[in-house]
Amino acid sequence: MDDESGNEQSRRYQFIAKRFMDRVTGLQAEIDPDEYDPLNVRENIKRIIDNENIRNRGFNTSVNNLTSILDTSKMGYQHIENFKNAREAIIREYEDTNIMALPDERYTIRLTYFDDEQIRAMRNAYDLQFDELRKEIMKVVDVVEVLYNDNKKAKGIQDYEDIANHYLRKDQPKQKGWFSARAEEEAPAVEEAPKLWNEIVFIPPRSTEVEEMNKTNIHIVEELRKRTVKTRKTLQSIFGNQHPTERTIVEQRLHFLERKFEEFEANVNPYHVLPGLVLEIDITSVKRKKTTMMAMANVLNEFLYSVSKGFHDTAFAQFSCCRSTVWIDLVQTFEQVTD
Repeated sequence: MDDESGNEQSRRYQFIAKRFMDRVTGLQAEIDPDEYDPLNVRENIKRIIDNENIRNRGFNTSVNNLTSILDTSKMGYQHIENFKNAREAIIREYEDTNIMALPDERYTIRLTYFDDEQIRAMRNAYDLQFDELRKEIMKVVDVVEVLYNDNKKAKGIQDYEDIANHYLRKDQPKQKGWFSARAEEEAPAVEEAPKLWNEIVFIPPRSTEVEEMNKTNIHIVEELRKRTVKTRKTLQSIFGNQHPTERTIVEQRLHFLERKFEEFEANVNPYHVLPGLVLEIDITSVKRKKTTMMAMANVLNEFLYSVSKGFHDTAFAQFSCCRSTVWIDLVQTFEQVTD
């Protein structure tokens, strides 16, 4: 719709005259309204694209640097795969991944660049996977507990829990007549306090904000490991030298979860990772252990020096390397100088 900006009788000039608007036209900044960008959208997009290009170029430069160091140090490799979009590179000494067909002397290098968004997603996935493994292990523990209780009833075995429940139960004295029924109805329900100590590990202290941001889950891992040991002992006490179907299935499940949990714990904890390059090395050496370890250590030393030489710590930059740390030099005394 057109409001007839050239007509003096237009509604846009109801409060301000057209002659006044003509006078002030052109006094503002000479910027075309079509080109005016108040939110700096174009500049922000350009900055993001430039940062991504810098990251990609820097990652490719680090990959080329790592391969050149491996070549000069005579650490040969047959397989290299660079996922440029994912900023991930995998270098293996042998192309084959079958462990049974590979020799005992081999290594695998995985170089990855993580940004802040990737680390947050990895932390969420880490928490979900850790909770799922803990639930599955506790499910096996509950199954073994049910088997233990059924075995006690079948064989008439008593333990401390049975004796404690027998002597510490709070039964009301039996009364006769209608008064006993009325007393049972009016008796308040006694709520037991939640059990804080699980008799496996001691009660851990409450985590601080810093510990929440850098989770290690040491107490939970220790508890799960001790529970698996206790579960195996419980199965041994129930079945002895017998191996029925129930014991075989439960032990297979427990062994599978224990192996997966150890594999999960061997991975990098994302709560201990900061945005930047992450280098993971898997070395298998039997015959040339010392030679392989020393060669890979030299590769890592050269790679870290070449990658981090553009960054300097201000605290170390201000501290003079020539400063003496000998106590005699630090002690300042006044002495008479004689010619």
